[in-house]
Amino acid sequence: MHLTGTQADEILMRAGIAAIYYDPLEGAASAEYSIEKDIDFVLEDLEPAQLQAEDLDELRRLCRHAISDPTTARRQLRDHVLSAVVSDEPAA
Repeated sequence: MHLTGTQADEILMRAGIAAIYYDPLEGAASAEYSIEKDIDFVLEDLEPAQLQAEDLDELRRLCRHAISDPTTARRQLRDHVLSAVVSDEPAA
């Protein structure tokens, strides 16, 4: 997986926003809400062809955990995303 610094920053920022607004009770009370929609929001700026299926699955898994339990999972997402930065653009 290869990301620009801008993409990495965007993923981490959006994951933080999604985590702040995440409410596990909302999913049970609303047929319209899905954590998958939050994950789609976090990753919406990535080109589908940019990631292999395994990389996308892992990134979605890490996003899901960082959104639903940020205290225990945010470091894993941060480290994974920042380790994929390959350009000279600034990262978080």
